[in-house]
Amino acid sequence: MGDVIKIKKSTIKIAIIIIVIFSFGLIVGKGGLSTNHATGLTLTVVTSDKCNSCDSSQIVEAVKRLFSGIKVNTISYENGGKAIVDKMGIKMLPAYIFSADVKNEGNFSLVEKTLEEKNGEYYIIPDAVGSSFDPLHESECSDGEDDDNDGKIDCNDPDCSTSFKCVEKRETPEVDLFVMAYCPYGTQTEKAFLPVLELLGDKIDFNLRFVYYAMHGKKELDEQLRQYCIQKEQKSKLLPYLRCFLEAGKSEECLNKTNINKDALNSCINKTDKEFKVTEKYNDKSTWLSGRFPLFDIDKELNEKYNVGGSPSLAFNGVSVPSFARNPEALLKLICDGFKDKPSECEQKLSTDTPSPGFGFSGTGNSGGSCG
Repeated sequence: MGDVIKIKKSTIKIAIIIIVIFSFGLIVGKGGLSTNHATGLTLTVVTSDKCNSCDSSQIVEAVKRLFSGIKVNTISYENGGKAIVDKMGIKMLPAYIFSADVKNEGNFSLVEKTLEEKNGEYYIIPDAVGSSFDPLHESECSDGEDDDNDGKIDCNDPDCSTSFKCVEKRETPEVDLFVMAYCPYGTQTEKAFLPVLELLGDKIDFNLRFVYYAMHGKKELDEQLRQYCIQKEQKSKLLPYLRCFLEAGKSEECLNKTNINKDALNSCINKTDKEFKVTEKYNDKSTWLSGRFPLFDIDKELNEKYNVGGSPSLAFNGVSVPSFARNPEALLKLICDGFKDKPSECEQKLSTDTPSPGFGFSGTGNSGGSCG
């Protein structure tokens, strides 16, 4: 699960460093620290004409507050910048490169930990400022341009094979919904999915998946084992059980109402619990994520494949869905766009209301919020 955890740590690191840079920059600007008048110091910013998300203004402003008088040069990758980043070994843009004399500046210690040195110059580590545009990668996937100049544009470029913009169409679309059983935003999304799943039936391959850690105690682990086994061995009962469970979270009542074979269910739960060491890891807090959240490794490989970091998360036809509306009509449209040949059910209209978070089918909410 290292990939997912690294993403979380990177996000935290970026936020902390930017806050630190801005905080010290503001203090300097207000006279709280000795003003650092940089003489001869330059910052070279390399961006790309093809990057729509390479806004460097905030970082440049923070640097100017730290090093008063610094000269800033902005160069495009396509017009001279490539040689610079190749020389420095930088892969992601925007790139921020200080001249060598930055080490002699009074406020150098404030940014030193975010810098790496090469060829006598210093550049800000891309992770530290959220630089994520790869000029050698077909990054946009829908702009009609050959971003990496390899002769292949957008979805025709293998770089875009994992982009949701280029999701393949299938005879039977595959939907993987990752939730935590007691996450209010996970249950919200399940409620939005129910009418779609009931409408499309076996025309799609729907799989209820689980986030690799739990945030709502032992009851969540137990419920996820229960739902996993219902889906695995009594799949026709899954949607009726979920419709009941999502009303008030009453598991035992819903098992009885949907006539689930409890002997078969308990046998599966015991076997699955031992196989994935769910209870064993719950009892051993040294295994918990960040020392706070017990692990639930049943869908571990898929969590890693799709970089799942919270509930709800969605994968469709083998790629992660970056964002999606949590109402039945929007979800139906999303899934129907993944058919090679749309069935007649795709012509139906479903509710455009977003269910409320948590249990219960009354009320509406917003398509936002997550656990994790």
